[in-house]
Amino acid sequence: ALYVGQDVSIKIRNSSFINNTIENTMHGNGGGIYIDESSNITLYDNIIISNCHAGFNGGGIYVSKESYIDIKEAILQDNHANNNGGGLYLDYLASLSIQDVSIMRNSIWYGNGAGIFLSNNVVTIFKDKTNFVERLSFVGNRISSSSDGGNGGALYVGQDVSIKIRNSSFINNTIENT
Repeated sequence: ALYVGQDVSIKIRNSSFINNTIENTMHGNGGGIYIDESSNITLYDNIIISNCHAGFNGGGIYVSKESYIDIKEAILQDNHANNNGGGLYLDYLASLSIQDVSIMRNSIWYGNGAGIFLSNNVVTIFKDKTNFVERLSFVGNRISSSSDGGNGGALYVGQDVSIKIRNSSFINNTIENT
């Protein structure tokens, strides 16, 4: 639905991204929003990303390497990716600030992080840069794996990522190895 090019800054307020799909299974990233390298995006004040699908990573949102995303007061629900990050996928060296967000009923077929996938070396930043996320609700996110794989029904945190989670809920998130 939305492609944010390289070296772009954008703010989106009070907006919805619903029923969007990118089907390419090898490069189909970001069903709702794709943020290209070295860009900054702020999503705030009643953002809804729902029922978006990606053939590969980031059903709702895909954040490319060295980009920054700030999400406040949002809902990421019923999004799907075939591989990683049903709701939100952050690539290598991307940065994230997130608070007051509901991550509900997102899914992946295989891979990791049905709700949120944080790749290696992702930087998580809160307002005062103390590296935590606050007031998140992870509810009913699901990995349906046809193999022995799949980690992080709600949240997958890659190598060399430091994160502090505060005042958040993890409820009924599942990994089903079929």
